[in-house]
Amino acid sequence: YLKNIMGLWMIQSVKKEFTEDLSFAEICERASKETITSLVDCNDDCFLAPKSMIEAVKKFCRDSKQQVPETVGEIAAVIYNSLAKCYGDTIEEIEALTGKKYTTIYVVGGGANAGYLNELTAKYTGKKVSAGPSEATAIGNIVVQMLHDGVFKDLPEARTCVGKSFDVKIYEKMEEEKMTRYESAKEIYAKLGVDTDAAITKCKEIPVSLHCWQGDDVTGFDHDGPLTGGIQTTGNYPGKARTPEELLADMDKAMSLMPGKKKINVHACYAIFEDGEFVDRDKLEPKHFQKWVDFAKERGMGLDFNPTFFSHPMVKDGLTLSSPDEEVRNFWIEHGKACIRISQYFAEQTGVPCVMNIWTGDGFKDIPADRMGPRVRYKESIDAILSEPFDTNLVKPCVESKVFGIGVEAYTVGSAEFSLSYAAMNKDKCLPLMDNGHYHPTEVVSDKIPALLTFFPEIALHVTRPIRWDSDHVVLFDDETKEIAKEIVRCENGIDRTYIALDYFDASINRISAWVTGFRSFQKALLDALCQPSEMLKELQDTNQMSKKMVVMEQCKTLPIGDVWEEYCRQCGVEAEGWFDDIQKYEDEVLSKRA
Repeated sequence: YLKNIMGLWMIQSVKKEFTEDLSFAEICERASKETITSLVDCNDDCFLAPKSMIEAVKKFCRDSKQQVPETVGEIAAVIYNSLAKCYGDTIEEIEALTGKKYTTIYVVGGGANAGYLNELTAKYTGKKVSAGPSEATAIGNIVVQMLHDGVFKDLPEARTCVGKSFDVKIYEKMEEEKMTRYESAKEIYAKLGVDTDAAITKCKEIPVSLHCWQGDDVTGFDHDGPLTGGIQTTGNYPGKARTPEELLADMDKAMSLMPGKKKINVHACYAIFEDGEFVDRDKLEPKHFQKWVDFAKERGMGLDFNPTFFSHPMVKDGLTLSSPDEEVRNFWIEHGKACIRISQYFAEQTGVPCVMNIWTGDGFKDIPADRMGPRVRYKESIDAILSEPFDTNLVKPCVESKVFGIGVEAYTVGSAEFSLSYAAMNKDKCLPLMDNGHYHPTEVVSDKIPALLTFFPEIALHVTRPIRWDSDHVVLFDDETKEIAKEIVRCENGIDRTYIALDYFDASINRISAWVTGFRSFQKALLDALCQPSEMLKELQDTNQMSKKMVVMEQCKTLPIGDVWEEYCRQCGVEAEGWFDDIQKYEDEVLSKRA
């Protein structure tokens, strides 16, 4: 039986490309110290004769959404582990075809000297590896001649002599090497029917939109006045971004510490004007956001957008789209239409649909005499905004509700009932958007997600953390965050039908830490949701096995999601722990220098 598979050609090729003059032993030594888990298909045609083997390996990892190796050790580790896995797969194939089980793998020739690869082969196959002799070709020629001359009476005698004459090293899978923490966790989850590898792969594909306004306390670049619209940022931690350049640099730093797929969420007040240039919000154009588009495209990300109906002189008596003043309403309608055009441009440029969220802080501090009038005007204004032509496959307008805010305690025009009703009556051009801080404290958005997905083809979410009111605290890995993620995953095609964005702002702590903590927390919640035995739990519920359902749900709370998270982060090329040291360094070297 002969089966040709990739040998040491890959490592020989990269050795020639390394700038350092390293021996194979030195390369093995470096590879053995790495923790990268990325793997490539050694038998893929792209590795047969590439111009650069290093670039071929990197491209394969990049295209398969794995951590991309950068150092000599990482590149070698990926190749050696991939070769060993390939050997293991081939052994399984041979055993399946022959109907036999083999206990030992014999490695002869130059491969016998690749100690690290032989160790990995034993690990991936679970079999004993006998390595040696290394000069097998020459020895074989000599043995054939000795057999011809009668020095050996038969082949078994010749083999015995060779075995006694040359060193043969044995590699066996050590008991303590049998299982990493992730492999142990994977086995535990598998007992509940959960494939953690599939969960990790799926989690990498779910985009979460990162809000730009955490970096500068919702200030933006088009005004110097205070926040209005019933929102407020508390705290004065040093290092706030003051310019577009600082904000983009801070976002870059934050995103470098986040696993998973990202979009960027921009408010209209973050238009970036050239020196001496300025237009008001009703005259904004795509060109005023070109730097955001370039930033997103360079990083392979999509963009979401938000008209800014607050913090502006044309907010009259706390009202915008619902104002009784026609001039005020028309100004904000034109702003909304401009944002539709900008959203279309975002989607066309990035190739990713743009979610455009309509939210206002319109309302009254005390009991109103007319509740319906402002809502009728608000509805007509949204109608006018959405009359602007757009491609519904590219632009996803949303209407977001609000329960109350600072200065609008008694009444908000865009209540939950108003916003949901508007979206329901305009399903062809508008989605409902739920912010889990925009409801009464006893309401939970996790329960509302399946209700809306029963009727709407798509919905949008702003994930935040309210404490007693719409306080927009940093998202944590808490119960409601986990339940929100579970409902997205559990609902039929919920992942593909739900647009997820974060929305919080905290100026009392390091802003980059706030960004990273919130994003990682929701990523962790998504991964945890993907690792739930959802089908099993549904079956138990549908068959009225409520006692067992309760037991399994409680069991799930202590499953080793931390070990799966660590593996997820490793595959995404970020640290699972210890990342705050990078933030502290950035604060010391960059943020602390800002006046």
